[in-house]
Amino acid sequence: MLPTIIVFYFAIPTTSFGQNPSQLMLSQMNDIQYDCSLPSCSLPTILTASSLINCQIFCLKSSDCRTLTFDQLSNQCLVFSNHPSHDGSLTTQIGSITMIAIDQRARQQRPQHHRRLQQQLPALLVTTTALYYVPTSLWRFDNTTLDSLSNLNGVGVNSPAFKVPGINGRAALSLTRSQNQYVTISTYQNFTYTSFTIEMWIYINSLSGGNTFGLFSQRENATTNHLLISFIWNNHLALSFYSNDVIGSTTLSLYAWYHATLVYDYPSRTQAVYLNGYQDGIHTSADPYLGTVGAITIGMFNDSTNAVQAFDGYIDEVSLTMRSKNATEILNDATLTTYHSFDSIPFVDSGPLALGVIASGVNLVTGRVNQSLNFTTNSSYYQVSGFVLLGVSNQPFSFALWTKRTTTAGGATLVHMSTLMNGTGWCVDWLGFSSSGQIVATGWNSMGYQVVGPVFSTNVWTHVVSTYSPTNGLRLYVNGTLMGTADTRTYNASEQVNILTLGNPLKGLNGTSCNSMAIVTTPYIGYLDEFYVYSRELSGADVLALANP
Repeated sequence: MLPTIIVFYFAIPTTSFGQNPSQLMLSQMNDIQYDCSLPSCSLPTILTASSLINCQIFCLKSSDCRTLTFDQLSNQCLVFSNHPSHDGSLTTQIGSITMIAIDQRARQQRPQHHRRLQQQLPALLVTTTALYYVPTSLWRFDNTTLDSLSNLNGVGVNSPAFKVPGINGRAALSLTRSQNQYVTISTYQNFTYTSFTIEMWIYINSLSGGNTFGLFSQRENATTNHLLISFIWNNHLALSFYSNDVIGSTTLSLYAWYHATLVYDYPSRTQAVYLNGYQDGIHTSADPYLGTVGAITIGMFNDSTNAVQAFDGYIDEVSLTMRSKNATEILNDATLTTYHSFDSIPFVDSGPLALGVIASGVNLVTGRVNQSLNFTTNSSYYQVSGFVLLGVSNQPFSFALWTKRTTTAGGATLVHMSTLMNGTGWCVDWLGFSSSGQIVATGWNSMGYQVVGPVFSTNVWTHVVSTYSPTNGLRLYVNGTLMGTADTRTYNASEQVNILTLGNPLKGLNGTSCNSMAIVTTPYIGYLDEFYVYSRELSGADVLALANP
């Protein structure tokens, strides 16, 4: 199989390449390693990285990274200051991934860069795709207050706890206002005269005992533009630099997960707050934050009298990005629950929540987009755990994937959901095939409902999307075209953390209590690619975009 180059574009919130922040291009080559043993080559930085993305992050934060090679078998990450267009060579090595960094200002050099690569690796397939921007810091709160990306490590104050499940089925920070619990980060982070984006998931247990509840802050003093706070004010999400602020329009409720985003864009002098991915308030002509000292706190702030204004509830997946994210990125961060490209091993969730993955009896083959999953036996399956919002009644959702069947005989399960890992408990087949080979999407409101689509041709990639919302009910799309709607507006969920299993109902076979409607719940034989789950109803335009990668 020929190696593949995938070109990624990043926006780097650092001064990489010794100048102002700029775009960066990374060319990913699977099963290729960089050999730089010439006298002109500098020694690489060698470290252990738990995943390719962590190796990428190290490169992106380094001012002299030009090439990286990640060994998927040993998790060894080699970061080079040399570039294969000038030094060394690219050689075949199964299990290695090499990525080459190119400064945006050097765009005029890309033709020479590609010619050099093509001389080393003839007939390379070159494609382009988008990749999420890398945060500066990330506090996952999976039973720790440490920053998983940088050095802004937190310490709990007044013994905050961790609650399971958080938004991703793992843990979340649990804070009690009456006990003034919060997390403090003593390492200074500069927010002055710059753009930034703060994102987090919050679950409110109480809004009593005051009208302000701190979420994220840095305090130099209580004067205008010297106190940075994101907080809940009178049941509304707010961002303030003290007497310079924006307040959201939506009234927040108790006992529900919200994705909260606070953005300051320095070039346009704009503050904005987003709730569940959508802009909820905006303030233009907002002067920048000016505080030059102060610890970061998560879950509280000190007001003008220095009193503690603490949060009461759960906080999870807090990220800090030192640039202003755009509306599309924020909507993805808030509503893309999981994404699986099936392009490399080990299998990981490439979505923002990094849900857990278990795979059995599947292998990678050429897919609709790069690589895909091949389900070859009745015991093959791919399982993703930690779906919290799918367990909330009437919560909108969407599933999207590519399928290529090798036969139309009989039915099969594509997407199975359960509360137990063996496929049972509260369980339903969301997508699958009927006994006659028709594609079927189902819903549940104490009884099943469905939309039945066409029979797919064998050995042909077909794109399938199922969406639900209380507004539009259940919808089924095939290759970007709406096939039909079930006008049932309610979804009675499990009210538990859920597990999705692709290609196999496991023990949730026909004859069990799992809802499947016309879907024959048997193992799937064939190929799957590009699996997405959203916590919103995708629009027709969204669906069409996914169907035309």
